[in-house]
Amino acid sequence: MSLLFWMAGKNNMPLLHLYVLLGFPCLSRFYRSVLEGQIRSRIIRYVTAVFLVFTVVNSLFVQQIFRFNSYALVLESMLIILLSLYTFAFLLNNTASGIPIPDKSSISWINSGLFIYHVSCLLIFYFGDTILFCFPLALSRFTWAFHALFSIVMNSCFLVGLWKRSGMLHLSMH
Repeated sequence: MSLLFWMAGKNNMPLLHLYVLLGFPCLSRFYRSVLEGQIRSRIIRYVTAVFLVFTVVNSLFVQQIFRFNSYALVLESMLIILLSLYTFAFLLNNTASGIPIPDKSSISWINSGLFIYHVSCLLIFYFGDTILFCFPLALSRFTWAFHALFSIVMNSCFLVGLWKRSGMLHLSMH
């Protein structure tokens, strides 16, 4: 969709606002299920609701939909970083000993991908408008190529995590 907007010469920033609005609840659902029994699910639900309200208010009144929504992206990254650090600590803790090894491995890979991506892109998100509108085009492109690289790293971690989980399921069925 974003590529189609770009090819048509249209501003694709509204899609980013929508992506952030829809993406964080999915990630918080993942962490809610992983951290079940460790963090009360209503806390994660409350944080998600506050984030959604913040994102909508930000998109309507602060950083309109045709601008880079750096405030929501920075907040999302900070929340994901906190949740992923808590998940790392949980997986290393003895309370996670009841989780089967394939599940731990899969969760670790997915969590690592989210952590690497959000830590590496935090500054890009923070300075998003500056990068887009104040830097020379070549430097802006380099910065977004860096972002794409870490997006690939994150998705590769997702792929390995899903592969390890499905591979272990397949092996245990025989």
